[in-house]
Amino acid sequence: MDKVNGSIASTRESLLEDFNQTSRKRRKLGIIISFILLFSIIIGSIISVLAVLKNKIEAQSLSDSENPAKLIRSVCSVTPFPTSCFDSIWDFHFTNRFNPKNPSEIFSVSLRVASFELHQLISRTQLQFREANSTTLEALRECEILFKESMKLVHRSMEVMDHHGDENVFKKNKNIIVVLRPWIWNATRNLERCINGMKGKILGSENGEEDLDEVRMMRSMIDYMSKEYMENCLMMIVKMDDILDMFDPNFQSILANLLLSSPEYAFTVILFCSQFLVIIVLIFMVLRLY
Repeated sequence: MDKVNGSIASTRESLLEDFNQTSRKRRKLGIIISFILLFSIIIGSIISVLAVLKNKIEAQSLSDSENPAKLIRSVCSVTPFPTSCFDSIWDFHFTNRFNPKNPSEIFSVSLRVASFELHQLISRTQLQFREANSTTLEALRECEILFKESMKLVHRSMEVMDHHGDENVFKKNKNIIVVLRPWIWNATRNLERCINGMKGKILGSENGEEDLDEVRMMRSMIDYMSKEYMENCLMMIVKMDDILDMFDPNFQSILANLLLSSPEYAFTVILFCSQFLVIIVLIFMVLRLY
């Protein structure tokens, strides 16, 4: 009888233990499933938020814009003289039915504008030869040489751009930016070299103080006719990577732009990421407890 009772008790303990194990497994499974669902909801929320943010910035992208004024103004916004940049390219837009689609085309037009202004500057410099004294004439001739060298560099840059036509050459081959940058920099620097060389020659002459008016007049000519346009070209090529991002922003720049410009988006993303990490920690804790 005792053996029977012992056997029954053992059976009950075994069944109870099996029941407890089954119950624990079910609770464990239920908790894991709950965490997985919560985990999926958070991940889905993060993806949804990022998709909304991405669409928000891409809606501001210039690559599909059909508004030439917006495209030109956006590129000119990075230049030191955005007003003269926009006005000169906008005039070209009207007179030549120019409808830009990418920054390469806008940069090409800015080179044409700079070339025209340099040509005008050379012509005006040559007109001053008639009234110049020997010292001033020598300085003016050296300036003419520098201006013509700038013209050659600008024309060389134009040839590179014209070779690629209407395609977005900077997007396809960024090495061209590296090639053009020193050319445009030297073309711009030559304008200042003219003034520095002219000032040095005139100050070293007998009538130096009297001839300083020639230096001032030459600086005014350069500033008015060429310097702004050359510096605009230079800044375009220096900041071309930023300009390309305006036209075709990548995901990293989209996210960075949003996090920096929109604190509420940054807070949302950080909150979701924190919840994501908390869920992972809790899952590991549950697995260890059970």
